Amino acid sequence: MWLGGSEHSFFSYNRDTFARTSGSITKAGGDYQAAAAGNGLVYGGCHCGDFVYQDAYFWDNVGTNWTQADKISLFGAWDQETHRYVQDFSPILEARAGYGVWAIFVDSRGIVWAGGDLSRSLRANFVSQWSGGYVRYAPATRLPRRLRAVLRSRSPTRRQRSVGTHRPTAARSPMRSSRTTV
Repeated sequence: MWLGGSEHSFFSYNRDTFARTSGSITKAGGDYQAAAAGNGLVYGGCHCGDFVYQDAYFWDNVGTNWTQADKISLFGAWDQETHRYVQDFSPILEARAGYGVWAIFVDSRGIVWAGGDLSRSLRANFVSQWSGGYVRYAPATRLPRRLRAVLRSRSPTRRQRSVGTHRPTAARSPMRSSRTTV
């Protein structure tokens, strides 16, 4: 279970015991206003535009025990299993008055929709575009973890041979964060 709110906190809790299992704090700005789950991720929307600190629990002083600091721009994603902030999902958004994302929805196709005070966003090749209050992000194309190609000869004297395996790095990216569609 995930809760976000004032004091710039976005925390996960054990559903049965309500024991806190992870925490993130955003600095500067950053009260959380929306959350949604889908695609194995939990999305949190905020009026934040600087950094999110993983394993930090106090807004006024994140201290020195946080484990990772990442860029966040009005909303981010956390892995549902590990509760870690997902660096690969990093939309670049602008808000008209800085109020940020007020609603997030993951539809049946896995497309993430975020709405709020959004005026501009970046799409492929870092092209800025007007956003009109909402953005959407389609799931990344998932590639097989182990891809194997086999060459076969038409000649009966030649044998099959394997050309190896390949682990594409694109399979790790949960969303096409560089592609915003309005």
